[in-house]
Amino acid sequence: MDHYLDFWNVMAYDYAGTFSNVAGHQANLYPSTSNPDSTPFSTSAAIEYYKSRGIAGTKLVLGMPIYGRAFASTNGPGQPFSGGGEGSWEQGIWDYKVLPQDGATEMYDEEAGASWSYDSGKQLMVSYDSKEMVGHKVNYIKNEKLGGAMWWESSADKKGDESLIGIVSCFVIGRFEYGTETQHRSIVRLLVWIKAITPYHIQNRSTIIYETECQMSSGLRDILNSFISNQNVLSLSCFRGVISNLENNVLKHHP
Repeated sequence: MDHYLDFWNVMAYDYAGTFSNVAGHQANLYPSTSNPDSTPFSTSAAIEYYKSRGIAGTKLVLGMPIYGRAFASTNGPGQPFSGGGEGSWEQGIWDYKVLPQDGATEMYDEEAGASWSYDSGKQLMVSYDSKEMVGHKVNYIKNEKLGGAMWWESSADKKGDESLIGIVSCFVIGRFEYGTETQHRSIVRLLVWIKAITPYHIQNRSTIIYETECQMSSGLRDILNSFISNQNVLSLSCFRGVISNLENNVLKHHP
């Protein structure tokens, strides 16, 4: 089937929820050896499975959640729970734009590559991707040479600099590496699924490659400028920075 597909959207979320036996991480990158019950599945295992079956990493688009799955009456990851409590539109599921909730502390597990919030007073855990977590996922996309990112779903996102889609898009396009600003003179070979950042369709989007000493496609510049004019989920300053960096650092279209 791979021969007939341009890309595969890997739904790397919903690993745990109220359907689980214990509270767990719903979108962790790696399995946890110190708390294995908290990571029944992992993104790295899924990606390796696809690759082992002959799927090129450049055709794998990493899915990320823009919502959180809640676990009520629990002491945290890997622990028993009782239901999911309330939610934004379904019990136990909260839009990212309302997370973390008042009274909750955002946490990160480096070994599992997972983030969540926990309210000790309410004994409520919510598993979701934080701003920090999506930065690490971008680094994972780059290191594994994956085809980009996609989300479920944009209406749950925050706006401006808090937007997970905006953060990932800025990282992926090459405005800066996660955690540090760079000159980007080293090669940034990363295939990008353009549909994730703009409503406009680009043919052969999986062949867009960023390298040094290349010229930016005037077509893509026009599309990004058009997106800025029509605006929306992503901040304008982010995309103006994107265009400037692409012009300075390179974009090459391979037919």
